[in-house]
Amino acid sequence: MPLRFAVAALPLLLSLPAAAAAQASFTLKGELEGVSGGVRQLAFSADGKRLLAADDSAMVTIFDVESRKSVRSFPSRHGFVGAMAVSLTSGLVATSGKDGFIRLWEPATGKLLREFKASGDPIFALAFDAGGGALASGGEDKTLRIHDPDTGILQLELKGHEDTIRSVAFADGGKNLMSCASDKTIRLWDVEKRREKRNQVERASEFGDLQGFAVSPAAGVFVTLARELKRAEGGIRTLGGRGAASNVVEDNVLILRDLASWDELGRLEGHLRTIHAAAFSPDGALLASVSDDQALLVWDRDARGKLVAYDLPDKQYAVAFSPDGKWLASGGDDKKVHLYAVSRPEKPRQVAEAPPKAAVLGDSKAMFDQGHREFNLGHFAEALTLFEEAYKQKPLPRLLYNIGQCHRLLGNLEPAKRVYRAFIAESPGDEPMVPIAQEKLAEIETALKAQTNARESAPSGLAQDKDKQASQPERKKK
Repeated sequence: MPLRFAVAALPLLLSLPAAAAAQASFTLKGELEGVSGGVRQLAFSADGKRLLAADDSAMVTIFDVESRKSVRSFPSRHGFVGAMAVSLTSGLVATSGKDGFIRLWEPATGKLLREFKASGDPIFALAFDAGGGALASGGEDKTLRIHDPDTGILQLELKGHEDTIRSVAFADGGKNLMSCASDKTIRLWDVEKRREKRNQVERASEFGDLQGFAVSPAAGVFVTLARELKRAEGGIRTLGGRGAASNVVEDNVLILRDLASWDELGRLEGHLRTIHAAAFSPDGALLASVSDDQALLVWDRDARGKLVAYDLPDKQYAVAFSPDGKWLASGGDDKKVHLYAVSRPEKPRQVAEAPPKAAVLGDSKAMFDQGHREFNLGHFAEALTLFEEAYKQKPLPRLLYNIGQCHRLLGNLEPAKRVYRAFIAESPGDEPMVPIAQEKLAEIETALKAQTNARESAPSGLAQDKDKQASQPERKKK
């Protein structure tokens, strides 16, 4: 059966000249109550107005973000909820769990829209592709699957992991799929060719575990949640501070890696116990993580350092940023959702006079970041305007790629063709997105040719009325 995916929004190129992330501030806005048990999964709706919390009693509670009030609760029917994902395109929320089913919900009301059996074992990982037309899952049976979320039809199975799959994420606009498992490996899969492309062991350590990963397409990085156990030097050490004498020391570390090369960029250390979840802000500048040590830590990705650390009442298992980056939530065994408002100062745009070079770069970067947020929300027309303005101020070839992406997704094939060609012509020879642009350009040229052929072969004249047509004498065949 051929794969059927919706048109996916391929990733934007997001490596404008780096600037230090603006110092962020976090204000606790509420400790949301109403969940039935310990919080295990969190997800904001695509519009950022709702926050969904799944607890260990398999109930899902919907909160209104502005009022911080519980709107409704409903049973997930999973036994326990192992994963939750939101499509920024369709707005649907997907859940999975112990029963091997995937269920899709309307986030404002909690209405169940559809469900389908995806596995005979618990499912712990879910991810939508950028276009919302494919839903990946993985879990205890060590098998990755991609389903059509609209029909529940299985499109693809990928086998290779030797233990429970913990995390999945689409990459390169849905062409590739990333996964990690308790076999201590991260793997990259070619979706179109149905095969594994890359396999990397996260650690050479004999002990330890890989808890999962979080991906930031905006920043071009991902982070793995590693629990490393090493033999201590110089005598007996305490394991993880839990009071058991041992010659093994536990390190809980976030390992930051480049999304294209998988090269290690840095290690973020600060958690004392197992790290259960991590999430990037939409622009990739901030990284939040939670752990058994009852801490919520927020990191500056560029500076590789902690911005804030919050001591919470109990172990924390879930963390999430809202799609607009204005809210941060965490939850755990204290049966509460901790909601923080995120504030980062923005530089005002220069309007009247031509600003100096440094100011132009700052303004271009602000428009670029805003364009990416609009793109993620599916506001392609707004993103197009912002990317075009940024290009006028700072004519980087990579901005042309983003402009072409917006034109293509808006159906503007002729402008998309022109801009893709400009991107290919102006890019250096080692630009990794040139092959993808060439592929999209070929598809556009094929579509434009088909449109031209359809116009040329269209019958001339007007269609006749059925009764009048029936009254005409039958023509003899020659």
